[in-house]
Amino acid sequence: MAIYFVFASCVAAQVTIGSGTVPSEIALLELISQDNNPPSGLRLPQLTNVRIQALTSTINQLSDEEKKRANGLLVFNTDINCMMMWNGDSFKSFCGDLAPAEMTLDCSKAKVFPNIGISPFTPSGYQQGKALEGTTYYIEIPVTVTAVGSYDIAAVTRNGYSFQADGHALDVGDQIMRLAGAGTPIHGEPSNYFDELSVRFNQKTVSTCTLPQIPVTSSGNKATFTADCATVSVNGIYSVNTNVTASNSITMNVDVSDPGDYSFLATAGDMSFSRMGKWDGIGKQSVTLLSSGKPTTAGRIPVVINGNSAGGDVVCHDTIPVAYRAIKVAGVGSANTMYHPGGGALDRAATRILTAPGNFSLSGKFPTQGITVTGITNSHIEDALNTNPDILVIGYNCIPSADQSRLLKDYIENEKGVVFLFTQSNPSAIAEAINIICGSSISVNGDGAGGAVFKLLDVDHAILNGPFGDIRQKYWGEDAGTTAHVSAIPDGAIALGDQNTIFVYGNGLLWAGDGGFLSDDEGDNTSKIYYPCKMNADGYPVVNTSFKEPVYNSVLYANAIAWAIEYVMKSRQ
Repeated sequence: MAIYFVFASCVAAQVTIGSGTVPSEIALLELISQDNNPPSGLRLPQLTNVRIQALTSTINQLSDEEKKRANGLLVFNTDINCMMMWNGDSFKSFCGDLAPAEMTLDCSKAKVFPNIGISPFTPSGYQQGKALEGTTYYIEIPVTVTAVGSYDIAAVTRNGYSFQADGHALDVGDQIMRLAGAGTPIHGEPSNYFDELSVRFNQKTVSTCTLPQIPVTSSGNKATFTADCATVSVNGIYSVNTNVTASNSITMNVDVSDPGDYSFLATAGDMSFSRMGKWDGIGKQSVTLLSSGKPTTAGRIPVVINGNSAGGDVVCHDTIPVAYRAIKVAGVGSANTMYHPGGGALDRAATRILTAPGNFSLSGKFPTQGITVTGITNSHIEDALNTNPDILVIGYNCIPSADQSRLLKDYIENEKGVVFLFTQSNPSAIAEAINIICGSSISVNGDGAGGAVFKLLDVDHAILNGPFGDIRQKYWGEDAGTTAHVSAIPDGAIALGDQNTIFVYGNGLLWAGDGGFLSDDEGDNTSKIYYPCKMNADGYPVVNTSFKEPVYNSVLYANAIAWAIEYVMKSRQ
């Protein structure tokens, strides 16, 4: 690199770096990246937040005259990947999009506006049916910013209104955050009605933050009505961690005896439903409550519906079925397809337990939007993985090769899928597969005969104590032949059955020492040595009482599928 100095006079100088070009007469220093050279730029000091804070402290200790000379000082913040400049008081970011800020909220000193102006600044002026305007209705919360970045603070009620502030904190230190009000209070009373505020910072609830309660007064012209709770109807499909839409609502019938304003508010987990308006006449009316929020847990979520009537609040109860998303299961086996899901034996337990309406459907015991099943024969594990399943079930007599085991390890660790590995023959190959997947050094042996039973341990794990039953200290049954036993449970695994016959490794692998763990005979399962996996006529998993001890293979299988769905819902969105 050539450096050229061009002297304009004896008392002043201008410099060009990168070219022999005379610098602009308005520039003391000019950098030029020539077209015939690789493009290059000016690289500023690369500092973390901590080092920038240390530099800030150093600047603040300078004399006033020296501190002024720091104005315009430039650095590059490596924590937020952005250039910052000292403006005389602090370093300001040049960027609009920053990493999330870090700050603490002092909710004990928060104020809600408007208020009556005396300690503790009791909120006032909030009224049922009166929309909040953010310049009049707002909250101020003192905060201490410890790391600059983007922020989103919300104070949320379950009564149709909330307060919010978002933006970028470009300075560390103490600040006041103003959260503007929006929405319209649904419920209100002449007295003794207060809304509690739930505070969220960057989408996470701040459990230690308690704000003043807000009193909401009635509109003053409430209708009188009764509700027909038998007519409550929950509409739409509800999925975990999915925002509700216009199709999600609650309808019900009411009988109005005195016209006037009405309001309804229903809460269910992190969802709410509301409606307000005015009835001009009397008689039967239908009301549709509109939704907001999203469900965060699956199952039948209780919902409480409150109607604000002049004759006394009306209350109805119902439940909302919240399902997990649709799930993909692939089954792999090299023999009779009753040993794994799919592959043609759709009426056998391995498949039907997954697809029966009472098990894993919207209205099933463990609600999902359904399970699709793909069956692969001839031990083609690669083909099964290519279908991108959430859960892979391997049955008799498919024992993964070393290369296939490495694929399964990658599928578990990086793709966050779940593998059920049911194997019994070829102990050395089984040991190799387990050791590759689990990073262990166990060995495998086999013994026993058809009809052998093995006790399940008293372990509080979802596979043994799940939605389809508590089977701790009960038994599972061997189908027809030898049972595989591991010499030791791999590090990080949990034993589920005695004699080291079943274990679960992390969230990704369930191993059982019988390739026929899922076998059934489509009917009564009366054999004492075959077909331990039993379901009823509706495909629901039930105990098999034909073995020398009652065996619960089907219940363990259904619980394990539910356990796997819980995991993949979090890991494979």
